[in-house]
Amino acid sequence: MAITVAAGQIILADDINNLVPRQARKTSDETVNNSAAFQNDNDLLLSVVANATYSLEGLLLFNSGATPDIKFQWTYPTGLTMRWGIGGVVTTFAVFNMTEVSVPVLDGTGVATGAYVDGTVIVSSTAGTLQLQWAQNTANASDTKMLIGSYIMLTRLT
Repeated sequence: MAITVAAGQIILADDINNLVPRQARKTSDETVNNSAAFQNDNDLLLSVVANATYSLEGLLLFNSGATPDIKFQWTYPTGLTMRWGIGGVVTTFAVFNMTEVSVPVLDGTGVATGAYVDGTVIVSSTAGTLQLQWAQNTANASDTKMLIGSYIMLTRLT
């Protein structure tokens, strides 16, 4: 996002900080077992400002068995809209053109794998937090993990 500064105009730290991509990265594995209830990811959350548009990208590294699989969704401020997609190779999947309320389910294979996330986030007049939630799709006693190194990033467009 470009900004134009007039002579004598004061530039605030917030003005500059809003231009820097926001990123969140998992610093340790997080485990869920025997639960299909969505839970907030401990690390993958970012603040968004009102009346802004962002480009979303990320990599979700996970390990889940074939029985529980893994599902995702987002929490977000009132009025936020998203068009996003998630894709990669587990068995075969690519889910695109989803909205902020979509809940994709990805196949688990019992080995670590990853999926790319990208999209556009449009924030209305309410600032807040965009946060990834995830869970087992089918509650199962085996572990489902979101792995260290997963990340999300928002780059402000407007």
